[in-house]
Amino acid sequence: MTRFFKSLCLLSALALWQGCSSTSDNGDAASGDAAADIGVGLSRGMNYYKITAVTVTSDVCDIGAADFLNEVLPVNFVLATQILSVGNSVGDPVMPSLGSGVIGTMGTLMRENNASNGTACVWHQKDVSIFNLTGADVFTLDVTETQSQFTSACDPTPPGGTCTSVYKLTLSITTPPADAGA
Repeated sequence: MTRFFKSLCLLSALALWQGCSSTSDNGDAASGDAAADIGVGLSRGMNYYKITAVTVTSDVCDIGAADFLNEVLPVNFVLATQILSVGNSVGDPVMPSLGSGVIGTMGTLMRENNASNGTACVWHQKDVSIFNLTGADVFTLDVTETQSQFTSACDPTPPGGTCTSVYKLTLSITTPPADAGA
């Protein structure tokens, strides 16, 4: 009986060791195993996600982050490259509003371009969104948005010429909005 238990322990240890690899997902999205991890929790291709919760830490840029609740955003996940893009295309050059980046179950999305309010007011905007997959087609983004380099047409400009807003969004898959194909 002792030989049996020793064999069982050895096989169990071998099975656990085989499940681990030097490329296991450590959250930095640079591994080959991340595709297997994320593939079961995030729908592939273009989908729409609803913002189901917003927590605002600070809104110095006065973007109205608290008003984002219940907005629906396009989200594109390409499994082959593990690239996730979140938000409408905005700015110059055009980028997803909350960024894009390589992800595992965690990752960082980036957006850095010039934005405008639709008039002559233009500024530089950088969004860093920390992605965390929390369930099947549910994830959070911890967003830090920094605006700077305002043109003279922007009035008023923030004190010191730079502002930062910090907020957290929870997003969950939903049906496409009626104007999704427009």
